[in-house]
Amino acid sequence: MEEERDPSSVADTSAAPAAPPVVPVARREGTPGITETIRKSLSEGNSGGGMPDELLLVQRDGSKLVRFLAEFDKGVPVIMHDKWEILRPQPCLKYYGEPCPFHVEAFRSVTWYVWTVWDYESQSKRVAMWKPTLASPVEDLLDLFDANGTIMDRDIELRRMGTGTKSRWKIRVQPPTPFEGKLSKPFSEEKTIEILKGLITKRTLEETGAKPKSSEEE
Repeated sequence: MEEERDPSSVADTSAAPAAPPVVPVARREGTPGITETIRKSLSEGNSGGGMPDELLLVQRDGSKLVRFLAEFDKGVPVIMHDKWEILRPQPCLKYYGEPCPFHVEAFRSVTWYVWTVWDYESQSKRVAMWKPTLASPVEDLLDLFDANGTIMDRDIELRRMGTGTKSRWKIRVQPPTPFEGKLSKPFSEEKTIEILKGLITKRTLEETGAKPKSSEEE
């Protein structure tokens, strides 16, 4: 938009031409606008498919100081489905009495393990979940459990370097400190599964864009 000028500084005092009509920018077919994309993301987050408030999140190159409220061998196993770029990890729908279409070759079914921890930063209980890979702190926690017989008697700093499959984790054991949550009980298995429901983003193959095999292909 042009800057307004002082009429006295303009030699021609005739009426300015009308502004041209605003022409909306044409969108490519099949490409949603930013507004629609943001609205859809917010809608998914409000109706499930966001990140549960109780989920412990450690940002890239960040750390969290926690106390485990469940023993290492009491981690809750949960079947998670995912597929690169089209389905982020989410719990099997069968936990919620729904048919689950993701038990097919195109999608991975991997067992993750979930522990209840006390998060010092938020001063509340959280669920920490990982699959047992080198891109998780599970191996270090197992070593601590094997050496000490418990992971519950001290504070543990969980430090994360990188993101995704390139993540590397280190745990740093610290002396135990008094904290209000030490008498807190871990979430029950039922409550844990209920919390993880917030990770669900898709319920059908159509939502992922994957095509089910025809009877001729099977």
